[in-house]
Amino acid sequence: MATFWCIRRGDALYPDGSDSAAAMTKVPFGQRIQVEAKRPRNAGHHRLYWALCARIGAAIDVDPENISDILKIETGHCTVVRTKSRGEIRLPKSISFAKMDQTAFDAFFERCVRVIQTEWGISRSEIQDAVADLLCPDARDAA
Repeated sequence: MATFWCIRRGDALYPDGSDSAAAMTKVPFGQRIQVEAKRPRNAGHHRLYWALCARIGAAIDVDPENISDILKIETGHCTVVRTKSRGEIRLPKSISFAKMDQTAFDAFFERCVRVIQTEWGISRSEIQDAVADLLCPDARDAA
């Protein structure tokens, strides 16, 4: 079966663009199909996450990848492996575009903000200030 983009209007889904309309013609009439709705990832939100990891890492002299791993583990976005010699080990899961849609990333990012608040004592407003240039890039140019 085909994969294509749709837009919801009311209680119906409509193809988004000519390629999606062409793919939708392959969906059979009068037959039940299974639809999995996913919100595509927002690349800007993903960049914001990594910028936040980089800025926290720079402030405490830790690699951004390690900050990301800490956030993944502390938010529960990890796999727990039990070993005989080391006990429970938490391994961070991927946050790649293929592994997590935007709805899941929104929830993950919100959990990360809470971890940042508790682990490093950085308030939500301080987090927003730290990445304000990424949230409102035009504001920096206007000053």
